[in-house]
Amino acid sequence: MLACGSMRATPLPIPPGWLPEAESLWRAGQRLPAIQAAVAAINTLGPDKPAPRVLQLGYYLYLINDFAGAATVLEQLVRQQPDHVEGLMNLAVCRQRLQQHGQVLALADRALALQPGAPLALDLRTKSLYRLGREDEARAAGAASLHAKDAALPEPARPWVPPDARPDEVCAGKTDVIAFSLWGANPRYLRGALRNALLVADLYPGWVMRLYCDATVPEPFLAALRTLQVDVRLQPPGQSLRQRLCWRFAVANDPLVGRFLVRDCDSVFSLRECAAVDEWRASGRWFHVIRDWWTHTDLMLAGLWGGVAGGLPDLGALLATYQSGRAETPNIDQWFLRDRVWPLVRHHVLVHDRCFDVPGRRPLPAPAGNVHIGQDEHAAHPQRQRLLLAAWIAQLPCLQGAEDPTPTAGARPA
Repeated sequence: MLACGSMRATPLPIPPGWLPEAESLWRAGQRLPAIQAAVAAINTLGPDKPAPRVLQLGYYLYLINDFAGAATVLEQLVRQQPDHVEGLMNLAVCRQRLQQHGQVLALADRALALQPGAPLALDLRTKSLYRLGREDEARAAGAASLHAKDAALPEPARPWVPPDARPDEVCAGKTDVIAFSLWGANPRYLRGALRNALLVADLYPGWVMRLYCDATVPEPFLAALRTLQVDVRLQPPGQSLRQRLCWRFAVANDPLVGRFLVRDCDSVFSLRECAAVDEWRASGRWFHVIRDWWTHTDLMLAGLWGGVAGGLPDLGALLATYQSGRAETPNIDQWFLRDRVWPLVRHHVLVHDRCFDVPGRRPLPAPAGNVHIGQDEHAAHPQRQRLLLAAWIAQLPCLQGAEDPTPTAGARPA
């Protein structure tokens, strides 16, 4: 079986009108030189900057988390071209990151007047309406976005046909697996992966946690996970972001796997999630999708889906030739699922959705407190996570963050 990361991807085209020199630097990981090249080139072009060059610079600034700088650049574009839909929506994305929700709604409404039903504008409205306490309107906007995305995807030329046997029969004698991708040494993801490794035996008895990773993950951390019976699968070095994000999708094509779940390392298992998975297993459906928050307006969240392995086409091969038609962001895994996987599974999937009333969805019970399925525990509950992992953090320096107190010598994991 070929893992997603082992396929050679088709080179991504440079968006029309972008400065190739700057994009080459960016793809080589030279972010500051790429930005400098983009700025130097755009400053030679006079007062009316070409929209593609402005969008390119805004894209770079956004991806280094300079949301204010990106907004400043894009503001100039929409002043010069008030009807530039992409400029309006990109500016709204930056304003949302800056918590300027009133401005987000104004920009999204302008974009929708020019391009009715634009899913990104509806996504932006959903989140900002929720942040402003307008939940009924947020529910309607989110449902409209999901409907628009689904309606835009035609039925595939070769529809997916389920086996004659029931899912339980297909899965008999095989291993159920929860798959993750991990690279680097960011404590946000290392701690989340460790929390899941500690919880899996209790919350998902009989399931195996599988970690697709590379050598950038600290070896002492991987050794600790192996002691917790995590199935660690090293991937080739030097993979692209899209490949790393989608390593975990290889589980869907593993002939030795029965049911599989795909999850994010920073999202920690919960009883509510397990209850939804149990309901899926009892439903007889072949695939499962969970949406449990106001930003969950994608048809399939890359870290909240699952299914019965062995039925889908080779996802590694599909990914290698996939072109989104847009400049890639860390959402590329969800775009891939939306465009290539959702059309195959949508008639065979159980969807749990708490926020948006879409046809066929199964509602989720409301959580108690500030939690939801798919939540980044490191950001939402850092102190609690730190306390739960204190002994591990003391023993594994790679888990320590700048905000942590000095570890106590001699502490040992429970």
